[in-house]
Amino acid sequence: RQMCIRDRLTTVFLSIVILCFQSCSSSGPKQSRDAELAQHTELAEHFPNEDNEIPAPDCHVERNCTGSPTTEQEMNTGICEGDYFIENEGELLEISSCTQISGDLLIASPTLAQFNLPHLVAIGGSLYVYDNTLLADLQGLGSIRSIGNHIKIQNNPTLRSLDGLDRLSHVEGDLDVIENHNLINVEGLRFLYSIEGRLKIANNKALQDIDGLESLTSVGGSLNILGNPLIEDLYGLEYLESVGQNGLHTKNLEIMYNSELHNIEGLFNITIISGNLQIEGNSHLESLQGLENITRIEQNLLIIDKSKLATCEAENMASHIESVDGVEG
Repeated sequence: RQMCIRDRLTTVFLSIVILCFQSCSSSGPKQSRDAELAQHTELAEHFPNEDNEIPAPDCHVERNCTGSPTTEQEMNTGICEGDYFIENEGELLEISSCTQISGDLLIASPTLAQFNLPHLVAIGGSLYVYDNTLLADLQGLGSIRSIGNHIKIQNNPTLRSLDGLDRLSHVEGDLDVIENHNLINVEGLRFLYSIEGRLKIANNKALQDIDGLESLTSVGGSLNILGNPLIEDLYGLEYLESVGQNGLHTKNLEIMYNSELHNIEGLFNITIISGNLQIEGNSHLESLQGLENITRIEQNLLIIDKSKLATCEAENMASHIESVDGVEG
């Protein structure tokens, strides 16, 4: 009888052990993992550290996010760290809530006909807009007020205006508008009053005038108006007073190969050029009127437009300008 009771107790004990083992096998690890995660989350909330930084928005990491990681606080305030390269709608959506981008913004897309970044007010680096085959304007940048370095608008075959840059008053680096073959005007720059670096407007086949530069008073580097076949005058630069005053940049004033350019009277407010003055290849240029107030050229004066310019006019101009390196033409 005692052995029978002992056998029954042993059987019950083994049954309990088996049930316990099955129960622990099915729920134990999950409960343990959940408890561990809950404990980790609670600790993270009370003791934040650098490990809690989250990466910048999923932004083509291989090419875009070269800056430091974006913290949750920065995300909430719209600050996006690093450079961003936008090629499609998905990548554009990733930065749609940014108010500031600390690095460069590059927009180069074969599919975007328009874009909208309504919250973006500042770019710490440069703005590059190039090789956009369908883009007609820059209205999507209409909130931008500050760009920390260069602006380069190049090779956008359907771009017809620079509308969207209307709030910019100052450019810290260079401003290049190059090879946009359907660009008609630069009215989007009408409130721009100073450029620290170079202004280059070149090879825009449909550009009719540069009247949109009417507020510009200084260009710290070179001023290059090159290869724009429909421009007939330089009105729009009437308030420009200085070229090349920033010693960190090249300093030339170059008006070259604008085949329909008839007069340069829009330059009449310029008095000093810190580099070269070069006028060349403008086959319809009839007069140098507009340069009469220039008193000093720090380097060379080169006039190589003899088809319609009177030789005596060029000689008279050269006689009253002080040129450090000499006169050619």
